[in-house]
This record gives sequence, structure tokens and C-alpha cells, in this order.
Amino acid sequence: MQIGMYGNGLSINLSKTKEMIIFRTGSRAKHTTLQEITGIEQVHTAELFGVCFSDNLTFAVHIDNIISAVPQCFYLLKQLTIRGLNQAALHIVFQSLVFQPSTLS
Repeated sequence: MQIGMYGNGLSINLSKTKEMIIFRTGSRAKHTTLQEITGIEQVHTAELFGVCFSDNLTFAVHIDNIISAVPQCFYLLKQLTIRGLNQAALHIVFQSLVFQPSTLS
């Protein structure tokens, strides 16, 4: 579903659109939107260029995601070593896992 925006020829794909309200930690203020658009999901975390942001601008979710992925990477490297992958190829796999390029998704 798409809707037109303010006559400028652009449209929003509502199935891909998320709303995240950023607030200061400890703030008790309630957010009110100027114009309600039905169908836009409100989220507390969002990923942008491979970095997870939370609505209070902490990176705890991002760090948790990275820490949870580390054992999986080590398991993969161990399995590739057991199956006889040479050191040069293991180094390439390691580099691709650790230094992942940012992706737009």
C-alpha cells in the first residue's frame, strides 16, 4: 500500500515504513503525532546501515546483537577448519564475518 505525500510526487511504502520516537532517558513526556497515518508500525529499535538504534539512543541492542553473533562465527570457523579449509581461505572468511560492509536493506 502506498500513499501520496503533499503533492511532491513522492510516495511512502507503508509496508516498509516504521516510526521510532526518540526520547531522552528518564523523560516522562507523552508523544503526540500531528497527523496520524494508519498502517505505520511504531518500533522501539531500528537498524540503519547495519547499526541498531533504540528509542533512547543507546547501543545496547546493537552490542547484544554483535555479542550473540560471535559464538556462531567461531563455530563456523571451527567447522571449516575441521573440514580442512586452508589458512588463507579461513582468513578471508574471518575478514568477511568481522568486517562486514554496511548494507542497505
